[in-house]
Amino acid sequence: MARAPDIDCGPIRLTPFSERHFSDDYISWLNDPEVVRYSEQRHRLHDRESCSGYVVSFDSGPNLLWAIEIVESSAHIGNVSATFDINNRIADIGILIGASGLRGTGYGRLAWEGALNYLTQREDLRKVTGGCLEPNAAMVKIMRKCGMEEDGKRPDHFIFEGRAASLLFFSKMGKWQAGL
Repeated sequence: MARAPDIDCGPIRLTPFSERHFSDDYISWLNDPEVVRYSEQRHRLHDRESCSGYVVSFDSGPNLLWAIEIVESSAHIGNVSATFDINNRIADIGILIGASGLRGTGYGRLAWEGALNYLTQREDLRKVTGGCLEPNAAMVKIMRKCGMEEDGKRPDHFIFEGRAASLLFFSKMGKWQAGL
């Protein structure tokens, strides 16, 4: 696995996902309909094997997986991932706040901003992207507050709560431009 660096984000930190983060709580987040409401993970049940497969997928290649921890207690409250398209010098961020009662507290924005700032400063990346279902107003707000701009829309791409929902794409240009 490419080693994700520790990133301090005020009251939280992003730290490389490790065996200690692989808990029953983590697995239960992925089976909680409220946690995965806007995620394509909502279509399946997860167990230790499926979660392990996801974590192991980061063992080879450049992709990064962070655990989001509260600094004061080291409590694991969610995850941030960055998947890389090396040929096009792009990274795509994903996030999950799983701990009960902590969604809507600002921790998601801090974690997203920390990962985004780290990635946009990398010399090997020219663009960082993220996306979400259009009804996910909280995620749209996070991406906009972090300086990302909407750069695409796939109309009526998913079925969400019985209706067609669009997929929105956001991006922020990185440090690397190499004469572009």
